Amino acid sequence: MNKNLKNSSGFLVAISASPYSQYLIKWTCETAAKRKSRWLAVYIQTERELTKEENELLKRNLDLVNQLGGELIISMDDDVPAGIMRVAARHSISHIVIGKPLGYKPALFRKKDIIKTLIKLSGETDIFVISEQSIRAEKKPFFLKLLSGAVAVNIRGYLLVSVWLLLLVVLNLFLFNYINYLSVGFIFLAAVTVVSLFCRRGPVLYFAALSAVLWNFLFLQPRFTVYIDHLEDLFMFLMYFLSAFIIGNLTTRLRLNEAFLRKREKNLEELYRMSKVLNESGTKDEIIQKSTGLLKEFFSAGLVLYLNDENNSLSMLPFNGSDFALSDDDWKEAFNVFENRQTLFQTQGSGYCYIPLLTGSIPLGVLAMNLKDKGDFTVEQQDLLTTLVSQMTAAIERNEYNITQQKIKLAEESEKLYQILLNSVSHELRTPITTIATSANGLIDDELGKNVDVRKIFADDIIEAADRLNRIVDNLLGSLKMESGRIMLNLEWYDVSELVSAAVKKMGKILKKHKFTSSLDNDLPAVKFDFRLMEQLLTNLLYNAIMYTPEDTFIHLNVRADNDDVVISIDDSGPGISAEDKEKIFDKFYRSRRERAGGLGLGLSICREIAEIHKGTIIYEKSRFGGACFTVRLPLQRDEIKENYSE
Repeated sequence: MNKNLKNSSGFLVAISASPYSQYLIKWTCETAAKRKSRWLAVYIQTERELTKEENELLKRNLDLVNQLGGELIISMDDDVPAGIMRVAARHSISHIVIGKPLGYKPALFRKKDIIKTLIKLSGETDIFVISEQSIRAEKKPFFLKLLSGAVAVNIRGYLLVSVWLLLLVVLNLFLFNYINYLSVGFIFLAAVTVVSLFCRRGPVLYFAALSAVLWNFLFLQPRFTVYIDHLEDLFMFLMYFLSAFIIGNLTTRLRLNEAFLRKREKNLEELYRMSKVLNESGTKDEIIQKSTGLLKEFFSAGLVLYLNDENNSLSMLPFNGSDFALSDDDWKEAFNVFENRQTLFQTQGSGYCYIPLLTGSIPLGVLAMNLKDKGDFTVEQQDLLTTLVSQMTAAIERNEYNITQQKIKLAEESEKLYQILLNSVSHELRTPITTIATSANGLIDDELGKNVDVRKIFADDIIEAADRLNRIVDNLLGSLKMESGRIMLNLEWYDVSELVSAAVKKMGKILKKHKFTSSLDNDLPAVKFDFRLMEQLLTNLLYNAIMYTPEDTFIHLNVRADNDDVVISIDDSGPGISAEDKEKIFDKFYRSRRERAGGLGLGLSICREIAEIHKGTIIYEKSRFGGACFTVRLPLQRDEIKENYSE
């Protein structure tokens, strides 16, 4: 048979509360494994209530699906073949497996022959009808079969509608003195509609058929016979009989569909609430706390959660927030579930159900729910609980994956940053250190040391190199402090002119190589800032202008008051900044490809950090001299500046 199987997206086996289903499940699992294909099992729940024996058998079948690694789907539909085909279409299944018990014969008068109907609806889907000779249904004596059948069809419902019908007949016999038999027929017909709102299809159809017979026997002429005298009464009786059956059948089907939709809506609402909570949770602990809280709310039962430890084994300590702790014997049961990766809904007397938190590799843990006061879960509850736990597990796994990815990304960025910093620092330190070493050797040289002018040149070179080293160290330390967010601001009121004078003086001789000018507005207000940081900002901007403009070109510093701000701008007449670099010049360690001079790429990024610490801004514009213009705005109102930047 397998040679004829076409390539498919999976197998779907239809199961029920039958001993044959276990063989079908195993056959489907083996066949799918040979084909290296996925397989699913579907159980279609109908309106018929299962007996206790059937419920236990169904649970064993569902547990077998979980044990063999199949995906279990539980759907509600009064039409079993249509429900199977709907699930198959939704999951793109092209092979459906269904059982044929030994001695199967198509039923002529049964409501629907499942096998024949399924084949009719299958279209291009392959249907495999499997039978097993060794599985035979247990033969019962006729009276036991009749008794079990009565229980299966809920004899209580038939007795109840019989009582209602008896009371209705008494009422109609009384009313018959005042109304005719047609009105009595309408009362019976209305009663069928009312009964169908509360009872299942079987009792409703029983009520409809018996009410038609009693209407004929008690109210149609000749009374107290089943004979109908007039042709129009015969047509009326047949129409009543047909209408009662149609109304009863349709109303019960509508009521059943409504019940199915209510259950489905409730399940969807709970699934949506779980998804929403999981999406809003940021950490692993938050995911577990919120999801377990919802599980306790949905199922009104206490639970305990055991997660795996650093050795990927099940921890013996329950997770914080658990309602109780398992005994040693119950924990061993949970450990077996963890090791075997199999859900256990039925336990021998412990009253717990165990669900592993399954992932692609090692389970994340085991969730145990207390059923001592609730009894065993129904099939629908089992399916819902399994789905909700799967959602929780997926959220935990996704959170751990994101954390791992963040660590990997951080490690990669740290390595990249380390290489950039190492290369930049080694390059930048080598130049001033070489200058200092060369100048120092020149100073101690006997011949060169006799020349006063040469000694002065060497001393100036050492001072300039030391200043450059100072700037490099200041920028590195400033960057680290900014990154850590632990800068303590020493805020005082200062005159901006003092800041300009200090920065210009610090730049010293290298600024004299350019045509430097400055202009400050009269009556500039005092501004509250950290003098050391603002001096570093201004010297970095001046140094940037000096390094990127030719000697003997213009550099202009302007300070003015603009409404509630003090504006400091530095213009130069250099080559300016390209459109490609404009968006990145304030990024840390960024250096333009066209850059001629050295540098770590930290100066402008530190300037931006310092400006933002003081609640100000810094922007780049094209200078009126054709080069670059950097403008710093500092607000005059300083109350909002935090004394401790780490807050």
